Amino acid sequence: MNKIGIRAFIILLPLAISIIALGVAFYNAKSTLLSDHYSQSAQLAATQGAQEMRHYIEQRFTEFDSISLTAANCAISPEKLDLQLSQSVSLRSGFSMYLTTDIDGRVINSALSSNKSNRYVLRKKLSGTPILSREGLALLSYSHRLWEQNSPKYFVKAEELSRRLHILKSRGEENSFEARQLSLELAQIRKYKKLPQAVITLAPAAQVEQLGLIFDTATYYFSRPMMNCKGELQGYFTAVLDRTLLEDQIFTIRSSFAQGQIDAVDIALVNRKTLRVMSPITYLEEKTLRKYGLNETDEPTQRSELGGLLVNHPITGTLNRVLTVRDLEHLTTDNQKGVSLIIFIPTFSQDEKRSDIAKEVILYVSAALVLFIGLTLYLTSYIASPINELKSRVKEIALGQRQKSMLSARTDEIGELFDAFNQMADTISQKEQELTTLANHDSLTGVLNRRALIHAATKEVTVTPHNPASICMIDIDHFKSINDHFGHSIGDQALIEFCQLVTQESRSKDIFGRVGGEEFLLILPSTDLDQAYAIAQRIRSHCEKYIADDLGLNKAITVSIGVALWQEGDFLTAVSQADKMLYQAKRNGRNRIELQTNLN
Repeated sequence: MNKIGIRAFIILLPLAISIIALGVAFYNAKSTLLSDHYSQSAQLAATQGAQEMRHYIEQRFTEFDSISLTAANCAISPEKLDLQLSQSVSLRSGFSMYLTTDIDGRVINSALSSNKSNRYVLRKKLSGTPILSREGLALLSYSHRLWEQNSPKYFVKAEELSRRLHILKSRGEENSFEARQLSLELAQIRKYKKLPQAVITLAPAAQVEQLGLIFDTATYYFSRPMMNCKGELQGYFTAVLDRTLLEDQIFTIRSSFAQGQIDAVDIALVNRKTLRVMSPITYLEEKTLRKYGLNETDEPTQRSELGGLLVNHPITGTLNRVLTVRDLEHLTTDNQKGVSLIIFIPTFSQDEKRSDIAKEVILYVSAALVLFIGLTLYLTSYIASPINELKSRVKEIALGQRQKSMLSARTDEIGELFDAFNQMADTISQKEQELTTLANHDSLTGVLNRRALIHAATKEVTVTPHNPASICMIDIDHFKSINDHFGHSIGDQALIEFCQLVTQESRSKDIFGRVGGEEFLLILPSTDLDQAYAIAQRIRSHCEKYIADDLGLNKAITVSIGVALWQEGDFLTAVSQADKMLYQAKRNGRNRIELQTNLN
């Protein structure tokens, strides 16, 4: 690349830097958008997922209350109770099976629901199988004691509500807002009179496996004490949460990430007390989660120690109340209770997306840089190369060299510049020729001037004793009288006629020029005195015969010629000798030729 090309590259370099900077800014912006996309997706999914989970579990809690009311009917015989429980469970969609146990938590009866997850499950004999943990039994026993303590309060409260409703009905206000509120409250109190506080515990996978269900992962037991009509504890009623439906909820959340092109993600329920993960996970290590814990807030947080983005959202409302067993919390020393929905996106998933962005940016930036280099080279070829070519031509002219070739023909502004340069070069060449002519030739006659004559003699003529040259010094006789009598214009014309005549009589190798006003010098290379005399004699006679006639003068114009031999030595010395011979011809009467006689 030439200097102009390098300068063009340097001038355009900020553009290349801008392209790279733009690529970096684009990558950072896309990376930031990616992080925001991951965070917002995780935040939205966690919030909505927790609400959906809460709603789902609350529906199960409502179902369990409904089934529990059937189980609380102490007036029904055990055989009819089992039948009614089976019918009630078969109409519910959230539980896989129900179990009645004795006060030691051993199964007495069991029934499967009509859920599709039980379609291919074979009924397993579970009688006598212990299904309730020690902690669960303790909580259920405490729930029964609370019910015994609160029953009198519920009875008094129910009597008070009934009395107030009777008063409103007696007034004809049974459809008033207050009456409706009292009715709802009375129904709730009557339910509490029949139903002790529900206890929900997480059954480990090993315990669930012995039930013979389609799933063998941890699930929830919804349990309540069962009393006889005297209020004595006679066992427990337990419904097993259908874990496949819970997994369907998680799958729905996962689908939202798939739509957002986030494939690597863990979605699970976590016990906030034990940090035990209650759903299958792939990317997040449970022991690492237990070591470092959940986020302190609900905001998505990039957790380098966990190796990804984590967001955890508590499942609040009735679910939180039931799962943490708020009424029984004095039995546990852990202040963090309940369940959270966690969403974890591993770092490598984000890095892969950023790598894709980086590849895209590199591709675009590389294409832009290639285009930049191509444009730079094109500009160099289109502008810089012609300028360099023009510069070389200018140097040739400056050095007096002839142009080697014409500049390329173009139709743009550079082509116009080339045309102007070619015209300038032609003008310079023409002017140079004119100046050379003026410098070397007499302006009036056109023959060589004294300086050019001497230069040509010394450079072009080689003399030796065996190859001499002759020098003829010629002077027009009485030239001043021609100017005086006929005018200077005739005198000038006489000089021109004389030069033309001598040029015609001279040979091509002879050198002829004007050395003074009416004095001329004729150099005859490779010519001795005899040959020179013959040439001089022809010139002298022709001048006498033709010049005056050509000018229309009535008086002949003659010349005197001195001839000397130049066979060695300085040229000017030989000229001086010819000049002496010329003066001798003038002294001897003019219109004659005198030859050098003193040859050594």
